[in-house]
Amino acid sequence: MAGSSAVGPGRSSQLSRSQVREMQQALNARGFEVGTPDGIMGPNTRRGVREFQATIGTPPDGFATRNLLERLQR
Repeated sequence: MAGSSAVGPGRSSQLSRSQVREMQQALNARGFEVGTPDGIMGPNTRRGVREFQATIGTPPDGFATRNLLERLQR
């Protein structure tokens, strides 16, 4: 399909910058040090997401989704 990006299941909706910031805060609070929450999905945040994903038994792909944010906030 022309003009579409390749995304996997559950990745079609991007997180807003404020949601990424919330995710970063939650990752830091759980001990997955990602640095100062700035709302940007940089390498440290992706590493933290992968580490969290590994602990919950999901594929550690580093993609932040709304579902993942909700799991972090529980």
